[in-house]
Amino acid sequence: MSLFVFSSANKIAQGIIRRLNASGQYEKIVCADLYPNYHSHESYLRGLDDSIANSKIIQDIKIHDRPELNAHIRDASHVLYITHDYFQLTPSKLNLIRTVAEYAQKAKVKKFVALTPIELDHQGEPQPVFDAAESEKAAREACPDMIHLKSDLTFGPNSSAVDFLIRGSLMNKPLDINIVSQTGKPIHSENVADVVERVLSEDGHAGKQYAVEGPESINLNTYLNKVGDWSKTSFKYGKDWFDLGFNADHVNAQVKNTCQFLNSYKGVDAPGFEDISSFNLNLRDIYSDHGELDRNQYPSKGPFERYIKNLLY
Repeated sequence: MSLFVFSSANKIAQGIIRRLNASGQYEKIVCADLYPNYHSHESYLRGLDDSIANSKIIQDIKIHDRPELNAHIRDASHVLYITHDYFQLTPSKLNLIRTVAEYAQKAKVKKFVALTPIELDHQGEPQPVFDAAESEKAAREACPDMIHLKSDLTFGPNSSAVDFLIRGSLMNKPLDINIVSQTGKPIHSENVADVVERVLSEDGHAGKQYAVEGPESINLNTYLNKVGDWSKTSFKYGKDWFDLGFNADHVNAQVKNTCQFLNSYKGVDAPGFEDISSFNLNLRDIYSDHGELDRNQYPSKGPFERYIKNLLY
């Protein structure tokens, strides 16, 4: 079997790639990303432990255009799409998941899985949750057998939200977040990888949608406190946020939308999801089983990575 993973330059994707590589199920895993964000993926691969960085199974490529994307999907038996977080770097974020779904349907791949974490939902869009729901609906229509996984806010060493929060804290900048009473069920990044691995390898999931949630309902303030305790960082609250080189409106939208629970998504006109109780997973509890912070997850390239490495070593 061959697996095509797109997009792969974010923390959640990288943890899943590590898991799938270790599973031994695939003869080839092609990790792809759009050209503007490719440097992040390339940097990540260089920072992995030798057993993966030197793997003959994993290939990393840049995608420049639609024909190139289509060609790689045709070459794969299984396709895994993961919501990207490129902000305004991508001309049409809303069309990307639909395009991948269309190509997967035409190529008649054995399985097409779309993982759309709430923390990566179209953060630069005016209505990110609504826009995400609309784009995912279009993808399901294009590929009726698409397996859709919608994960709640994640925690653990392969969490994009945790990665973003730690980077901001290390720059000593406050969070532009309103701490409100909303609650959700955060899920460990390893449990997300559990679900992805299962739906890719098992029968009976075609066309289904799963809400990938953890076992405990907590509020945002508790989530931030637990992440701070685990990473030995503290979060300040205010209107300013560090400059990533993007438009300030996009940055503010990212911070606010990153810390959304899946409940906010369920509040829009979105179809119902099955829970993951049938998977019988050992779901990790954010109170007692946050996991170990893997220093190798942070490549030593770029100012933010250096800040993180200096703190953790």
